[in-house]
Amino acid sequence: MDKQLLLAVMIERFKAFLVKLFPDDELNQIIDDIDVRKYKHIKSSRKRFWQVFIGYGVVLKNEWHGFFGLRIEHERKLAKVAKPKNDKLDKAIKHAFEKPLNVTKGLSLDELLAKFADDEADRLTAVIRLAHYEGWTNDQLIRAIRGTKQGGFKDGILTATKRQAQTIARTGTAIISSEAQKEFVAQHSDIIQGVQVLATLDTRTSPICRHLDHTIMPIDKAKYPPYHHNCRSTTMIVYKGMDMPNKRTSASGVTDNVSYYEWLKKQPLETQEMALGKARAKLFGEISVERFKALQLDKNFEPLTLDEMRRLEPKIFDKVF
Repeated sequence: MDKQLLLAVMIERFKAFLVKLFPDDELNQIIDDIDVRKYKHIKSSRKRFWQVFIGYGVVLKNEWHGFFGLRIEHERKLAKVAKPKNDKLDKAIKHAFEKPLNVTKGLSLDELLAKFADDEADRLTAVIRLAHYEGWTNDQLIRAIRGTKQGGFKDGILTATKRQAQTIARTGTAIISSEAQKEFVAQHSDIIQGVQVLATLDTRTSPICRHLDHTIMPIDKAKYPPYHHNCRSTTMIVYKGMDMPNKRTSASGVTDNVSYYEWLKKQPLETQEMALGKARAKLFGEISVERFKALQLDKNFEPLTLDEMRRLEPKIFDKVF
């Protein structure tokens, strides 16, 4: 389990590293060069913004390409099996970038990067065009893009651009991590029982990740992360005849190897309320982990509302509320 925990930490650090590679200096240079009075700057700025965002996509792809190989190497060392052939690895990496994805509503990772460049270049160009026709000063335009000092420079449209870039860096890393693991599983299915979902045991974990945590799924029915944008869940390969770990880490320290809701059941009420909200936390304290878990998601893994939960368990709700 120590190596699995080390992997999870490595993945999160890698995500943070990619976020820091965002080209702030290049964007700031473009913004500083704009003369809002000159119409030609609208078109030229759009091209420059697009080139910067495309460039960031290239950087991400190069980093993910190397990361894909590292993920397979990590699994290979754990399983003590032979290295895959380079041509198979290259084909798998290419497929990982080109396949449609559920989490992106059918877009491939390549298409997601291209869409990001187009959308964000258009977003920034639109405000420059508005500034030109409305007669803004350059300072007014810069404040609209970068934000104001009073707002902590978080009230400009560039904040949304950076947030989207961070989401792509984090979600894309989770995609590549899972695609690498899928490739390894496909190559060594004869020694593998399934994959186990490992969510993060803290109060920020999403409903679907809480629900799937600790589940061991057969290879042919496995659902790999990311389950949503910015997903932090990972999966651990369960080998045939493998002794399962007896410990795992959580926000409250090392704990028994239990599911998310079993862990949460032992936490203070304040922690339960932070994770679930006050109403669900109140219900959580009155029913079993198994029943509560069954009431959280519908068949499409979408969260049930409290009213929908009440219709399923009216007697319990009448008792608790």
